[in-house]
Amino acid sequence: MLCECGCGEKTGIAKNGRSELGWIKGQPKKFIHGHNPFRGGKTIDSKGYIRVLSLDHPRAQSKGYIFEHRLIAEKILGKTLPKYARTHHYGLKDENKKIVLCQDDSYHSILHRRTRAYNACGHAYWQKCPFCKTWDDPVNMYVYGRHARHRQCLREYEIKRKQPKEGSV
Repeated sequence: MLCECGCGEKTGIAKNGRSELGWIKGQPKKFIHGHNPFRGGKTIDSKGYIRVLSLDHPRAQSKGYIFEHRLIAEKILGKTLPKYARTHHYGLKDENKKIVLCQDDSYHSILHRRTRAYNACGHAYWQKCPFCKTWDDPVNMYVYGRHARHRQCLREYEIKRKQPKEGSV
C-alpha cells in the first residue's frame, strides 16, 4: 500500500495494532512514520523546524519535504531562493513569523554573533575576550580578524604559557 500523504512511497506492515494511529496488526500502515495526515503534509524535524511536503519543489529533499520558512520567503520574493541564501529566525523556529533572509552563511553567522552579544551585554557590536570571558567594546581590545581580546589578558596568557611546568626539568 502507498502512503496516503501523496508522496508515492510504500508503507510498512504494522507489527502491532494501535487504534490512535489507525494501525491494524498485519495490515499496511496508512502513512510513513513522520508523515502526518492531520497537519496537511507537515512534520517537525529533530531540530524543531517545520517541513512541508512539496514534491514538485526543486530543492525538496529525498522524501519531498522542504523547510516551511524557505517556502514563506519564496512566496514573499515571488521566486525560488538562490542556492546559498539562508533564513534566520528571530524567535521560535516553529513559528516562522519573524525571519530574515540572508544572502549567505557568513551574514547569517554575523546575525547570530551580534544577537549573542546583545543578549549578553546589551551591545550588538561588543566582543567577548576568550581569556577573562567579559564583553567589551572592540576599541578597548586587540582585534585580529574576527577575534578580539584584551591586551592585558593576552600578555598574562603568554607569560603563563611560556613558564616551565612544575615537575619538568
